[in-house]
Amino acid sequence: MAWVTERKDVLSTLFLLSALHAYAIYARRPSVGRYLIVVACFVASLMAKPMLVTFPLVLLLLDIWPLGRLRLCERKDSARQADSPPSTWRWLVIEKLPLFILVSASSAVTYFAQRHVGAVADLGSVGPMIRVANALVAYLAYLAKTVWPIGLSVFYPYTETLRPWATGGALVLLVAVSLVILRSIRAHPAPAVGWFWYLVTLLPVIGLVQVGNQGMADRFTYAPLIGIFI
Repeated sequence: MAWVTERKDVLSTLFLLSALHAYAIYARRPSVGRYLIVVACFVASLMAKPMLVTFPLVLLLLDIWPLGRLRLCERKDSARQADSPPSTWRWLVIEKLPLFILVSASSAVTYFAQRHVGAVADLGSVGPMIRVANALVAYLAYLAKTVWPIGLSVFYPYTETLRPWATGGALVLLVAVSLVILRSIRAHPAPAVGWFWYLVTLLPVIGLVQVGNQGMADRFTYAPLIGIFI
């Protein structure tokens, strides 16, 4: 995308990839110093653009695959000594609490800042059902434009009319794909990680909290499509 005012998307994704690289190093040999590098890269990503607030959840996905930290944890737990460090699902979540705190602070600041300038649509003007319907259809529309990129635009008007056939079809397809992938997650974890990476990272900008009057935006897919490519 050549859009100078959206350089923040490129910067945010750059620092996200830096944080992922730092986390891979940390996962191999955990230490406070390596963890602080992950935090620093994540803070830089949030400062560029606070879209990637789901980063801690992405790390939990990566703990399953390709890092395999959950399998390693299970092996350690089966024969570890009483004085060995915790290495369970609970520990993997606790480990990311500082990141979740940063996410909470960034989300609050962003929301109130957008409210202050009038960029957040009121629930009375855009009902919750319409927001959910738009989000479901947008998930599939982004995939369609990735495979067949026609009709791209700098602005996609937000529709305020419900289309039951489109909403219902999108919901059925998203649920079906998720269930099929979950059934094979033990044998084939990569598709599950990639698919839920896409769903999770797109969630903050999918329109459930409506900012502006666009129905979708191509620039929102920089980070989410990494999951689809996986």
